[in-house]
Amino acid sequence: MAQLPAFSKQDLQKPYNKVAFLVTHNSYSYGIDFGIWAHNQRFSVARQLNDGVRGLMLDLYVGWNDADVRLCHGSCIWSGSTDLLFTLIEIREFLERNTHEVVTIIFEDYLENPRILAKVFDEADISKFVLTSDYWGEVEDWPTLSEMISLGRRLVVFNNVGLTEFPYSTRNMWNFMIESRYGSVSKNPN
Repeated sequence: MAQLPAFSKQDLQKPYNKVAFLVTHNSYSYGIDFGIWAHNQRFSVARQLNDGVRGLMLDLYVGWNDADVRLCHGSCIWSGSTDLLFTLIEIREFLERNTHEVVTIIFEDYLENPRILAKVFDEADISKFVLTSDYWGEVEDWPTLSEMISLGRRLVVFNNVGLTEFPYSTRNMWNFMIESRYGSVSKNPN
């Protein structure tokens, strides 16, 4: 995959919610390196980010000992899984190396335990990059990409259920975005 160009000067002046980002589905599911048998992607999360992907869809499940978080699709046993901590570290390292990039994480949450999720974020030392509602009003437009970069808050986190007790994002994705479906049918305006 060829790397996408950096944000243009015009893009940097747009609010986050007015910019489209390339997102991969089941981003963590990239081969057998981590026991992912039925993979969706051909490359690691780090490679996807280096190639220009700026949105990562990650499915969260309770880990083996109820204290960690696994990324898997449907069944962590039959479809394989990897550790969320490892993936968050990959994202953090990308953000540290690429100080003018903005990344979005979209959680499909079957964990529904904001305490464990916050613990993993803190262990990965990635929470320092998260844009929380402390930095904007959630009513108007979001900060511009340039403002997010200046603040150092270049990671936006959504989830599909609205985790009210998760300190790094209570945002239910369906209140803020639309998803295009694979295939010939797109968003029907009727």
